[in-house]
Amino acid sequence: MSADISNVAPVVEETCRQLGIKPPSRPTIYNQILLERAAGNLHYDDEPCVVIGRIWFHIPIEEKPDNAMPCALVAVVLPERVVLAHEISTDQNSPPSIQKMLRKLADRASNHGKLRKILMDPIDHAATRLIRKRSSTAVDDDIKRSTQRVLAQAFGDKMGNLLPIYRPGAALSKPKYNMGTHDRPLTPAMATAVIEQAIVISNMSRSRMVPYQINVDVAI
Repeated sequence: MSADISNVAPVVEETCRQLGIKPPSRPTIYNQILLERAAGNLHYDDEPCVVIGRIWFHIPIEEKPDNAMPCALVAVVLPERVVLAHEISTDQNSPPSIQKMLRKLADRASNHGKLRKILMDPIDHAATRLIRKRSSTAVDDDIKRSTQRVLAQAFGDKMGNLLPIYRPGAALSKPKYNMGTHDRPLTPAMATAVIEQAIVISNMSRSRMVPYQINVDVAI
C-alpha cells in the first residue's frame, strides 16, 4: 500500500532498461499506481489499525466561496479500507467534531474480535481526552507517518464517485485537475448526502468487515 512514484518508478525504469525497452513516463506509472489503489489490489504490511484523518472534496456549496470545500473526518480500518465512522462539515468555520466521531467509533466496536490500534494526528490526539485500559495502549502516540498520507495511499484518487483531496492547500493550486462533476452549487444538505453516498459506494467495494475492538473510552 505504501507504493509511490518515488519507489516504484526507479524499479520500473531499471527493469525496462535491462529488457532493452523504453520505460513508460512517470505520469503513466503514477496513474497506474492510482488505478491499483482505487481497485483495492493492495498489500498492507503493518499491523491492522484504525486511521483517523480528513478528506476534502471540490463540491461547490451555495453561498460559499469558490475555494470552500466540505470536509469528511473519517475513521478507516486497515487493511480492509472500510470507513467505520465519519463526521461531515460543509462549513470551514465549523469543522467536523473529532469527539463525536470517536464516540461513534466506540459505540460500533465489538466486545470480541481483533484489537485495532487507533492512529491519529497529534492535533486530534491533543483535542480529545482518551482513557486507556491498562491491558493495551489504544492510541499510537509515536506517529512517524502522516495520517493524511496513509489515507491517500489507501484510497488514491477515488472515493466512491468523488475525487478525494488530502491536502486542501495543494488542491487549490490545481482547481482544474481537482474540480468535481457538479455543474451548480449544492445546498449543504445535498452536498452532505453526496459525500455520504460516496462513502457507502466505497465501503461496498471493500472486503467484508470483521468485528473489531478498540480499548478506548471517550470522555467529552
